Amino acid sequence: DAMPDQCGAIVDFDNPDVGKICDSDELSLTSGLSSGDFFPIGINTVNFSITYDGGTVDSSFVILVEDTQSPMPVGCMSVIEIELVGDANEAMISFTPPVFEDNHDCSGNELEVTRLQPMENIIGTMQGPGVYPFVYSATDSTGNIGYCTFRVVIRKIDDTGRQCTNQELTSDLSIDKNTLGNPSSAPNLEFDYPWNSADQVD
Repeated sequence: DAMPDQCGAIVDFDNPDVGKICDSDELSLTSGLSSGDFFPIGINTVNFSITYDGGTVDSSFVILVEDTQSPMPVGCMSVIEIELVGDANEAMISFTPPVFEDNHDCSGNELEVTRLQPMENIIGTMQGPGVYPFVYSATDSTGNIGYCTFRVVIRKIDDTGRQCTNQELTSDLSIDKNTLGNPSSAPNLEFDYPWNSADQVD
């Protein structure tokens, strides 16, 4: 596997036994990297040859370095709160889409960021009080996936900053966690918004 945040790994290996017979026989690396070198992600072919009495015997093998690192969100907030004050009954949902980090500076490894939830794009629209869950994924060129999940919570407050009554702060998120792979790569998957009923006012 590739080293964390690297485009490859240091690989050690024993030179092949290609049938050396005499001390004068010479084993040489004809192409590829040597043991202890940094091998890039992908297929790396190493070729050796042994020369004896004017003839040669070749030996080759493949070292496969796999990218198993999932993209990680940078500064993925669990909750973005918007408060409605005065006569306001709606607010615009607006935020900067999440950013992901990965060893994507490796050659040919680019990230594809997708909004999974909600299916309908409500960014930039006016919405009333409620909980609006968002799930973004980032997939690298080898199929590793990372997630950023968060909620935009719009709630009405009074002049004292306390939450008003009769607000249904609920979420309609429905997503199978098994489809997200490793749960550790998908933070904030519990979408029940823990608002305190003691904050209500009549």
